[in-house]
Amino acid sequence: MTDAGVCPVDQTSGVGYKRRFTVQGLSEHSADREMIEEKNISVAAYFEEKYGIKLKYPELPCVKDRFKELDFYVREFVKKQNELARLFQLNIDPLTPVKVPARVLPQPRAQFGNGPAELGRGKWNTQPFCSNPDRPVKWAIVAVPPHNVRVLRIVSLSHPRL
Repeated sequence: MTDAGVCPVDQTSGVGYKRRFTVQGLSEHSADREMIEEKNISVAAYFEEKYGIKLKYPELPCVKDRFKELDFYVREFVKKQNELARLFQLNIDPLTPVKVPARVLPQPRAQFGNGPAELGRGKWNTQPFCSNPDRPVKWAIVAVPPHNVRVLRIVSLSHPRL
């Protein structure tokens, strides 16, 4: 998970090409209780009916896609063609996409300590920017429950490097 609470996930099977999703979180209900309102059917039942897939763990929550809410509002807008849209004479035809002039922007470049690098598809390999240490790095983690802080003080006083 990233700082924003989202986690990118790549789907590589089932669609014939690599597809990227951004996980926003988990649903409140399990897949056998989470309902698809338009079809009045649970997610688990939908997968079984539509794809012939019986979910292995239908009692677990569903993963929420980052743009699920946006997609829902767009569909609702198109479906209802609300009153404000009619007042402004907006008519949305979901079957006819709008054509707009566009261009592909050049890949951005970043400056690192070792020099410049091109960032491909919004990501880059950090391997060339890290150097291996010439000797092993020593480290330790000490976990002490709050009621045993006195033990940590005794250990730190008896150990010269702590």
